[in-house]
Amino acid sequence: MGHTPHTHSAHASKGAARPEPIDPERDIDAKPTALWFIGSSIVFFVSFYFLMPLFDRVLTQERNRKVDLLPNTELMDVKSVEQAFLRGDDSKSKKSIEQVMKEMVAK
Repeated sequence: MGHTPHTHSAHASKGAARPEPIDPERDIDAKPTALWFIGSSIVFFVSFYFLMPLFDRVLTQERNRKVDLLPNTELMDVKSVEQAFLRGDDSKSKKSIEQVMKEMVAK
């Protein structure tokens, strides 16, 4: 009639096999771990092999869009100042480069 709870006593566990203790150093199975590592390495390097040209193409397109195809206003400003100087507009002598060269040849 009465149900007694299961108790762990010294005499109850004498005949039963004791479970193996958990040992984390021996718990890792080497063969599946090595296969996963090798497989992951192969996947990584194949992905890297295919992503490098893609990255290079995107980088080239961005460089073209942001650097090569933009109008170079700074260069144009410098060229206009230099041309004005060579025409004699901004020089101290107010002579063009052609006039200065003719004077140098005549001397």
